[in-house]
Amino acid sequence: LDYNDLKLKAEKDVGLYITWVTENNKIKNIEYPRDWCAGATAMHLACQGGATKVYMLGFDLSSYDSPLNNIYKGSNHYLPEYAKGFNPVNWNLQLGTVFGEFKDVEFIWVSPVHTILDKVGAKFKNVDFLTYEEIYKTIR
Repeated sequence: LDYNDLKLKAEKDVGLYITWVTENNKIKNIEYPRDWCAGATAMHLACQGGATKVYMLGFDLSSYDSPLNNIYKGSNHYLPEYAKGFNPVNWNLQLGTVFGEFKDVEFIWVSPVHTILDKVGAKFKNVDFLTYEEIYKTIR
């Protein structure tokens, strides 16, 4: 790994931030899954809550060999545009756990084009893929 790139990512805005809590709101710890990425955690919580269909947008699974590429790059409180992408190994494991644990849930993975994403979820019968163009046609 590139030491400077890893240092940049590991030291950027480190910590847990709770931006708004009123007297009536309670913060509830997530018992399971813990220490997962935000997307896989959100999917798991939706399934725990009874979701039967989950649309996955923004799961681009960047590559460490390519520059960071998402809508937040270079914005305040996010990594600069020159940062490298991330190794998706942990994301793949977490998504596979969700797909496998919730076999009765239909997951629709939406991405700009059909690429490597197809290989990640292809072994699960409950994962389908749509491009942005395909999903646009379904909502028109």
